[in-house]
Amino acid sequence: ARLDILPSAGRPLKNRREIRLHTGTSEELATVILLSRDELAPGESGLVQFRLMTPLAVKPFDRFVIRNVSPALTIGGGPFLHINPPKHRRLQESIVQGLEFLEKCTEAERIAFHLRESEAAGLSRQELVKLLSLNSAEVDPILGQMVKTGQIIPYDLENSRYVLGAEVKDLQNQAAQFLQKF
Repeated sequence: ARLDILPSAGRPLKNRREIRLHTGTSEELATVILLSRDELAPGESGLVQFRLMTPLAVKPFDRFVIRNVSPALTIGGGPFLHINPPKHRRLQESIVQGLEFLEKCTEAERIAFHLRESEAAGLSRQELVKLLSLNSAEVDPILGQMVKTGQIIPYDLENSRYVLGAEVKDLQNQAAQFLQKF
């Protein structure tokens, strides 16, 4: 997520601090992992990952607010960027760049990003809808255009699964190399 600390926050937010995460009607305890620094001062913004005790139903760009555990003073808030990421290690430039990309990219680029993360397994249409801020009717034309240009390839029509075209080419090259060695 992108976290903006309020200028009125009394003190900096340190890495691994436990907070109350509020989104929609949910309130959950979470630990804040600062991805690119050790603390965020009042008025600063940074990329974070929330470690939750229980799953939370959100979509990309849903807004959240964080508060102290006690007293329940508001610290800051922002939008969720990636709703089902792997557990990130801190201070990894590639992770920070990926999240910054997700903040600004088009929906087609976001689809390609998630398919790249899934590697050869690909993702189903239903899985992609969950990872995007769009509904099924909005995703279908984008997927159709990406298939038409060869950027993605449908490979399991029964389950509507897709994989990046570049991933298929890599697999083809690997298969050809194995056959040549054989």
